[in-house]
Amino acid sequence: MMRLDDHSNLNDGSTQLEDVLATGNEHDVQKVIHEHPQLLRGITPGVEFAFREYRLGAEFIADFVTGGFVDNGMYLRLSMIELESPKHKLFTKHGDPTAALNHALRQIRDWRAWIKENRLYFTSRTIKKLDYPARAADGVKEAYVVVIGRRSSMSRDDQRRLADLNDDGTHVMTYDGLLDQYNREAKYWSGFHKTINLIDSADA
Repeated sequence: MMRLDDHSNLNDGSTQLEDVLATGNEHDVQKVIHEHPQLLRGITPGVEFAFREYRLGAEFIADFVTGGFVDNGMYLRLSMIELESPKHKLFTKHGDPTAALNHALRQIRDWRAWIKENRLYFTSRTIKKLDYPARAADGVKEAYVVVIGRRSSMSRDDQRRLADLNDDGTHVMTYDGLLDQYNREAKYWSGFHKTINLIDSADA
């Protein structure tokens, strides 16, 4: 397990992320989050640890997998995260999902199918890498998150369409939503900016 140095606590990374969102792509975003993994709490607030570039077999790689225990430790909640470019639009002028959004949602469907077929391997492999007591495979719950685009590219109708895309297991959000959630939660929790454990793909 790779633990980040405490120096990353000196800056929570939100300013760097805002700068990158203005001109960068998904690779630039990933670099900032690698340096400041606490920003992942803008996606999943209860995250205690995160894997980066987590391989699902030989076919797929999730940009991040965040996790934490819920329901008094009875379940391990994992969020499979796909980062797309902040430059991408989510909907066409006719209100249909863009090719970029459809690609991201197809990735999510592929991940779901792979985990369904390989659940025991996936859960046991994940739990083995964590400093927690072993849990049974049925004690793991997954959620899926796509982060893509900016709010400024969306109309009010687009925002309603975005809400309609979200179901119980999949959530699509913009990078503005990530920053909003991160900054909102940070106001009320003094430990919110603290570095979380980031587990390298080589260790996973």
